[in-house]
Amino acid sequence: MAREHKGNKQLDDLRKFRWKLKAEDQLTREEANDRDGVSERAKTALEAKISPDDLTEEEQEVWIELLAAKMAKPGPNEKAFFAERQRKGLGVGLDENRRLVRGSDK
Repeated sequence: MAREHKGNKQLDDLRKFRWKLKAEDQLTREEANDRDGVSERAKTALEAKISPDDLTEEEQEVWIELLAAKMAKPGPNEKAFFAERQRKGLGVGLDENRRLVRGSDK
């Protein structure tokens, strides 16, 4: 039986929050966040200067969205790490036919 993940509720709440903004205010998310200072506190938590647990529910919703956006793109250190692994022929992945291959197979 699958265990319910806490993040699912937060993502659902985020979707509701975004819908509410569209339906009620017709404000962009950025305008709404800046109006209340929500974005700044969420960014501060993203920088690990304060705990996400110390954020309000609204701030946590913004924090989750910012975190997801940040995690969606590899940073320069991640790119360098995986480029080095590929250069050394380390790791595994899928080829164009979706078969498992080792880096040393290439």
